[in-house]
Formats: sequence, C-alpha cells, structure tokens
Amino acid sequence: MLNKEKIPLEVGVEWLIEALFERHGPQFESFCERKGYLLPTTASMPKDRTAAMWTEGNVSYGVQRTINQHCYEHFRCWIFAKEEDVRAFGDTAMTLTIGVSTNDKGQHIFYWWKPPTDLLQHEINNMLKNKGVSKLASVDFSTGGDHGKGRFRHMLTVALRFKDDEPDLIERFIIGEIDSAEDSTEILKKRFMVDLNDQLKLLASGEFVATRGKNAGTYGLVFPALVLLPDHIVVAVKSRIFVCGDAKFYMQVLGREHSAPHWCVWCNINVRQFDFGNCPDVCFWTLESMKTHRERDLCGPARQGMYSEPLFTFCEPSNFLPNVLHEKINTGNDIIAALRKFTDRRVENVTQEDSDARAEALAAEISFTDCKECKCMDLLAKSSPFL
Repeated sequence: MLNKEKIPLEVGVEWLIEALFERHGPQFESFCERKGYLLPTTASMPKDRTAAMWTEGNVSYGVQRTINQHCYEHFRCWIFAKEEDVRAFGDTAMTLTIGVSTNDKGQHIFYWWKPPTDLLQHEINNMLKNKGVSKLASVDFSTGGDHGKGRFRHMLTVALRFKDDEPDLIERFIIGEIDSAEDSTEILKKRFMVDLNDQLKLLASGEFVATRGKNAGTYGLVFPALVLLPDHIVVAVKSRIFVCGDAKFYMQVLGREHSAPHWCVWCNINVRQFDFGNCPDVCFWTLESMKTHRERDLCGPARQGMYSEPLFTFCEPSNFLPNVLHEKINTGNDIIAALRKFTDRRVENVTQEDSDARAEALAAEISFTDCKECKCMDLLAKSSPFL
C-alpha cells in the first residue's frame, strides 16, 4: 500500500502504470490500441504509404506540414513519415495526371490517371530484377474498369509468362479513377478514356521489347519497337491485350450504351434469339463491321444500340473476356446447361425423348434428395423398412 503521507497518489499511479508497461508491454499496447490510445512507441505510417496518401489526395508540402503539426500537438507523437523521407520517396514515385471538370449540373468531378506506358517504364525494373529475363516467353495485358461506391476505377494487369516451368509473374495496377456517382459513357469520355485508348494502342502493338537501362542491371521498354542497335535489346517477345469488365462496361466502351440487357457483346444475336450451337445467322462483330453497321443509320432494334463511336479501338471485340461474375449471379446465359444441351444434340445424338427422360430422372433425384433432408423422413423410415 502507498503511504499517502510520503508519496503522492499521482506518483504511485504513474509508477504502477510504468511497471505494467515494462513488464507486460504487449498486453499494455494491445489494451491501448483497443481503447484508441496512441503510444509514443507506436510506429508512424511508412514513408511509401505516407507518400501515396499525400499524392492521391493532391496535398501540397505546406498543407502536409500543417496537418503533421496539428496531429503532433494532439497525439504527442509523429503520425506520418518525416517530410524528408516522403520527398526522397516521391522523387522516385510516378507522378499522377490529376484533373477536375464540371458536369451539366455544375458539380466538380475529380479524376486522375497514369499513362500505362509510363507506368510500365517505371515498374519494369521491379518486375524483372528477380527474374531470368532470358526465360521470358510472352506477355499478356488485361485492362478494364468498373463503377461502384460513387467512383469509377480502371485497372491494368500485366502477366509475364516464363519458360522452363518458371512461375508467371502477375502484377495489378490501378491506372485511373473518376470520382463521380454517375455512371455513363459521357463521364468516361470527357475525362481520361480517350487518352487512355491512345496509350493502350501502344501496348496492343503485339510485341514486348525490353532494353538495357542507363545503369547496369536496369531495364527499359519500347512501345512499339523502334529501330535499335541489337546490343540494346535484352528480350523481344510476343504480347497480347484483353479487356475485362461487366457487360455494361463493354457496351459503354464499344459505343453501345444501354444495350447490354438486350444484345450480345460479341455477335449480332439478341438474348431471345440465343441458342447454344444453333445460331445459323450469327455474325461476330469487328470494329470495322460495327462501323459499317453504325453508318447504315438504322432505326429501332435493328440498330442494336450502335449510336456512338467506341471509346476503345485498340483491340477487337473478340478480345473482350467473358465475365465470370454474370455466371455466378445468374445474370448471363447458363454456359454449363447450354454445353450439355450441345453435347446431347451434336455429340451423342440423343433423341428428344431420351433428353426429356434424363431431365425427368434428374428432377426426380433432386426432389428425393430434398425430401430426405426433411424431418418427416425420420417418421417414414420407422414405418417402412424400404426407406
């Protein structure tokens, strides 16, 4: 017990807290974190995350100092990395292209994007430094976007394929965002999508050429391949580019907004006409055939939603990947059922009677399985030895 006459109560409490911290540090820190208290020993935000936060928020160095000082005065410790560390990291970081525009309602729409070619030039050393560059076999690019939670986000996936059972290297990058609750083609068109299309045309050249960098052990890229001295080229391989996203995004970038629920992305068949393996009048779209169809200036359903120029012209619609999400949430054609139907009809030559019998047998088996899970089956089992 403390002797109140010799030792003040506040001193004793402080000594007790310090003893608990020194002897049971992890538990003490865990308690403080649960209560929302910051400790002087708490690690500040790393410099890379701090730099990313200031950059994405477009915060100037002067404003950064003000925020840092106020946080220090409140929490009595530095929350973010030091300014000199952030500046040093920022010198090697890639600068974003940031913009703001006004929509028809007078609202400001903020957006930013990174040119894919500049991004790859910036990241190529990190991707290849621990890999055998000579074993690089091919490169696949996949790009696409989606709208959700009040903003549009566009991504780029780079897949480096290697020989001799070397594992593939897959990197994903966010290359643009539009801060807008509205999801329309005009929103995409008036921001960075037109410039992005020009950049993606360079990636769609069909060749990935890595060159020697200025310093030893570093690399550079050329899009598309220019006339270079042979000793400058480290490796040159084939590349492909694909587009990923949902049906709405596909129709937006193909100039067919609002037609996703009715028409196919890849061909001229609508939802009601689709019959797996049995569409004799099917015609798969190309950029050229879509242009020809659009110039015919048809009316109504015959136009198939082609009212405007496509935003993406760097690859054909055949390189637009089917969206797995539509199958998961049952908003697309049932691929498995269609494949079985095609196999029955074209491979096994099953008659319609046999096909109906199979469906009835399957339905009966499913119903019986569901019944077995009911509580009433216990009563039936007691009354009949055959169940």
